[in-house]
Amino acid sequence: MIPTPKYPKVAKSKKRTGRVYFRVSGARCVINLGQRVNQRHRRVFLTHLNRLIGAKLSGMKPDKADLQWLASLPDSVHQQIHAKGLCDARMKPVVFADFLDEYFKGQAVNSRAAVSTVARWQTARGHAREFFDKSTLQSLTRQDAQRFRNYLLGKAGQCGGTMSDATVRKTCSIVSGAVIEAVKRGLITSNPFECVPKGNLASPSSQTVVPEDEVMKVIDCPACTPEDKMLFALVRFGGLRIPSEIQELRWSDVQIDQGLIHVHAIKTRRYGKTTRCLPLDSRLGVILKANKPQGATGEDYVLPTLRSHSALGVRCRRLCRKAGVTAWDKFFNSLRKSWASEMTKVHAPADVAGWLGNSTPVLVKHYLRQHGEAYTREVGAKFAAQMRGGNSGGTSDENCAIEVVPTVVPSVTATSRHGWSDETQDSNPSLIARASDASCLPAKGGDGQARRRSNGRWGTRTLDLTGVIRAL
Repeated sequence: MIPTPKYPKVAKSKKRTGRVYFRVSGARCVINLGQRVNQRHRRVFLTHLNRLIGAKLSGMKPDKADLQWLASLPDSVHQQIHAKGLCDARMKPVVFADFLDEYFKGQAVNSRAAVSTVARWQTARGHAREFFDKSTLQSLTRQDAQRFRNYLLGKAGQCGGTMSDATVRKTCSIVSGAVIEAVKRGLITSNPFECVPKGNLASPSSQTVVPEDEVMKVIDCPACTPEDKMLFALVRFGGLRIPSEIQELRWSDVQIDQGLIHVHAIKTRRYGKTTRCLPLDSRLGVILKANKPQGATGEDYVLPTLRSHSALGVRCRRLCRKAGVTAWDKFFNSLRKSWASEMTKVHAPADVAGWLGNSTPVLVKHYLRQHGEAYTREVGAKFAAQMRGGNSGGTSDENCAIEVVPTVVPSVTATSRHGWSDETQDSNPSLIARASDASCLPAKGGDGQARRRSNGRWGTRTLDLTGVIRAL
């Protein structure tokens, strides 16, 4: 049981004073607040002080509310509380930008993150350094975090206009991760970015599947080189990540005869998933086989030129314009999501998630997309054809054949509410109906036979079910 110290008594004085008296382990202590305070403020101060005393006596860490209260105190008062052994010494102020530099430098070494991920961290660090400048980590507030988000929403984007909400959310999420580490180290007591919107946000224009004919129109464009064709096919019909998963792809990883392709997953290697195997889509296999260079060996790269290209998105959008196709939003990501949506129509989501290198919840939340109105009309036409053919999708009599087997049920002492007694039960053995989808016990009519209701279901009696349970 945690010992509860005696509640500190307020100093008795006719005049308001700036001193607070209390006892710790029997010793009388005093703290000078530096100014006169009224009784209400004094009691609030003593309430937090009493909790700190209880935490010290019980050997527990102070509550979050008490830590926040300590952080709000002036240095002179905090030093007096620390001198009584009720709290740790206040750390020296840390410049937020310097803390971000040290944090992301350590993350790049310890997490073995991909080059693109490290570049995104550095971009977020640059935005935070530009906005917060010389602000200290301890001085950050929720208002500062919200102002930082508004500042990002007003900055210019890479493709014209201002930064999108999805980019701002991702940047705030990266900065918030660094602040969470500061909370774990005890530099601050709470995360000011806690209430700022974070996380991935799907773009409304990337919610539909990229049609296959549009991709094939770009592949068949005369301006496309063999590597360009294989690049579009690897993303749209293989779901590979661009550019990380095409950099190490060799012809020895592509097993056309076995219908498999082995991918070096650079992004997930920090989670222990260095490679993954996925089935080779027939459309992808045909394009790879047709564009494979003459004399290529297993050690040769599939895309020797494009694997080191610095602007694949710009290059592919230019090819779309030459082919007369409007480039879709989130170019490579939309192609990857389109292949995932197609595969889930035929295969289990868990298998598709493994082929993509993701988990099933991530697949459902971020990758599955609507197939458009054309697919909805196609499904509707199939259902209409089934109804015209007499199959409405329900359970037919052929699919649910019922076999009636006479079974003698042991005598039951109770009398049913329908007037059937033990003798009636013995003279008329129950009939157990067995169907392909469920087992049920049909009720009896006046002639002792199973009775079927007007809605097609078999009626049951509680007495019959009780007899079966006793027999089992």
